[in-house]
Amino acid sequence: ARIWLRRTLERMGPAAVGPLVAALDGYNPITRLVVLDLLRRKHAGAASQIMPFLWYVAANRAEDGLVRKLATELLADLQQLPATRLTPAKVALTREAERYLNHDVRFVEPILVWRWDDKAKTVVEGLPGGAAATPSALEAFYGTKFAKQALDLDPDHRPAQAALLMLSIEKAAEGGGKMPDTLAAIVNK
Repeated sequence: ARIWLRRTLERMGPAAVGPLVAALDGYNPITRLVVLDLLRRKHAGAASQIMPFLWYVAANRAEDGLVRKLATELLADLQQLPATRLTPAKVALTREAERYLNHDVRFVEPILVWRWDDKAKTVVEGLPGGAAATPSALEAFYGTKFAKQALDLDPDHRPAQAALLMLSIEKAAEGGGKMPDTLAAIVNK
C-alpha cells in the first residue's frame, strides 16, 4: 500500500505541498522521510511555501536523526547554501512568526489550511475548532505555530517570546478582548 501511496503523491501537483508539509508534524519517521524526498524531487519550485515548515524538523533534537539530516539538506538546497551557513532555526522560525505578526503574508483565495491533528493522528483540512480561514485567523494560527516552535528550540529566545506575546495581544484585541478559539487552542497546547 505504501508504494501505491507514494506513486499517487508523486503525480500530484502543487496542491499537494500543503498536505505534505503538514505531514511533517506528525507521521512516523519513515513517512516523513518519504515526504521530504517528495518535496525535494517534485516541489522544490515551491521553496517559499516549504521552507518555513522545514526549520523545526531540521533543528528539533527530539526528531529522528535521519529526518533532521534530510530536512537540513533540503533547506540548504532550497537556499543554495552549505548547511553550515543556514540561519539558526530559532531565528528563521521567529522571522516567520514576525511576518504573520506584521501582516506581511498575503493569502490567495481559495485559502486552504492543512495541519496535523494530534487527536485524529492524521493531516486534516481547516483550522482547529472549524474556525473560518480569515487572514486574521491564519496570522494567529501560523504566527503562533512558528513562534512556539522557536521557543521549543530555545525557551529563552526573547524575539520569539515577544512575537508570541504580541500575536496574542493583537488577536485578543481584535476579538474584543477575548482570545480567538484558534489562538487559545495553540497557545494552551
